[in-house]
Amino acid sequence: MLRSDVEADADSKVLRSLEYPQHKTMQSEFHDQFGSGSQLTVTYTGLPETPDLVCIFRLYLDQPWGDLQVKVVNTTERAITVQTIRSLHATDAPVVNLGGPASADRILSDSYSEDRPQLAILDLGNGRKGMHRAVGSQLIYNRQSGQSLFLGALTSDRLLTIFHLKEQTAGGTAQILSYEAEATGTTEIMKEESLRHSPAAEQVSLSLPVGPGIACLPNGSCSLSAPTITRSWSSMDVQSGCCIRLESTRRLQSGGGVGLPIILDSTREPP
Repeated sequence: MLRSDVEADADSKVLRSLEYPQHKTMQSEFHDQFGSGSQLTVTYTGLPETPDLVCIFRLYLDQPWGDLQVKVVNTTERAITVQTIRSLHATDAPVVNLGGPASADRILSDSYSEDRPQLAILDLGNGRKGMHRAVGSQLIYNRQSGQSLFLGALTSDRLLTIFHLKEQTAGGTAQILSYEAEATGTTEIMKEESLRHSPAAEQVSLSLPVGPGIACLPNGSCSLSAPTITRSWSSMDVQSGCCIRLESTRRLQSGGGVGLPIILDSTREPP
């Protein structure tokens, strides 16, 4: 089970889906080169002078996977800047439930380069500084249940997809505190590499400008249309740059063919 909200950082302010007073949903059908399926669009709106968040969740009828697309839509009359789009933001315990004890989870995290850091399969509880960070893809496998969760980036034309799986060990037992997949710039990674000894003025975070009426996509293209920045993922990340394998019954597909339910938490009432 994976229950997730979506977030974005715009104008250095966190936009949280649950803080919007209106959650509008629309269901439709779609067809593309991979087949046909059902599409659910959730629009988070209603905050004055605040961009909207839009989630598009698609499931194929004849494919074992689907995709989730997250957009920041500039519905204001002023230009905004976008720093991060968080397609996955899970904090409710159990954050990732693979049908076995969390202590049996093992994590394989892809790296920004081919050998930095060196790829290694780690037990939950052995992450660096309490976190398993991955760039592009991450696999969580439970040795007891045999179930797994694999998320992986589809594209990285302009933004990186970085995964943050935060953990905590208490009384000798490890557990997952939170799990995020975010589309952002390279500064976080470069601070530990080429920018490690650089002054703060050179450690500049991503800030994509989005004017009213202009769509700016992760590949860097801009057009005069809906003012949107998009980050998608699909089951190797969920389309924001990521892909999640899903059964057409809205169940998350593991590598071994065991389905796990995934919930995009769009129906909870805002606090």
